[in-house]
Amino acid sequence: MTLLDANVGEEYIVKDIQTDDEELNAEGIGRIADINVGADDFTIFSLADTHVKTAEHYSRFSGETMADLASTVNAGNYSSNSFAVILGDIMFDNYEQVENVKASLVDSPVPVFPCFGNHDCSSSVGETELDLISKYQQHFGPVDYSFNIGLCE
Repeated sequence: MTLLDANVGEEYIVKDIQTDDEELNAEGIGRIADINVGADDFTIFSLADTHVKTAEHYSRFSGETMADLASTVNAGNYSSNSFAVILGDIMFDNYEQVENVKASLVDSPVPVFPCFGNHDCSSSVGETELDLISKYQQHFGPVDYSFNIGLCE
């Protein structure tokens, strides 16, 4: 399976997916194999701006956001060809709760694809933009990627 990834400098390459516990995008792409990618019937769940920063934020993320996603999926009213996308700002300017968040995403009943947002940059004094991107990639995988599903081209 391949994934479109961008190197720094905007040079695009196609690389093989290496499933790694630290890369949720690779985990999600691996789970896409369970979906009929040629089907014209699929469901996309969108989550945005979860802004997890503190233990209290994580409790709400886990107990409300992810619990609601699971109960919705498990109600059976949606295509078995389903996945979720978090449209950025998964974290809120620090990574204190990142391991908890990652565990919740991996436990989701559908593959979850996180997208990079401005609040996913946990900046400390002296960190460069490349340091911040590297930190995100360490936990969530590439910042640029794509995949095809359904009859969309």
